Amino acid sequence: MKDNVVQVNLWDKNVGLLSWDDKRSCSVFQFDKNFMQYGWNIAPLVAPVYESEKHEWEVYLPEDKWVHLWTGKEYQGGTVTVAAELGYTPAFYRKDSKYAELFSEIREKYGVK
Repeated sequence: MKDNVVQVNLWDKNVGLLSWDDKRSCSVFQFDKNFMQYGWNIAPLVAPVYESEKHEWEVYLPEDKWVHLWTGKEYQGGTVTVAAELGYTPAFYRKDSKYAELFSEIREKYGVK
């Protein structure tokens, strides 16, 4: 590990970099763009709420265009705070995901009205 950054590999392919963000006291993972281009469209990003009595939850989204699964609201990445009511775990998918249509159908059927 050099400068708090480590390269992550999966099946001999570079997946991305894992680093430590001292300012936020958290780990940050950035997918390698080449990895994403080969059909590894990792989605959705789910942020489980692990504290009781929480109705909002802060989520870090890697730089990209993201869509909130339950509301359809779009985000550009970075730290966002979203509603986290029981049954609506914060979940996002990349706007250009090959599964965007499926996620849209899920939102229409089960999303926040």
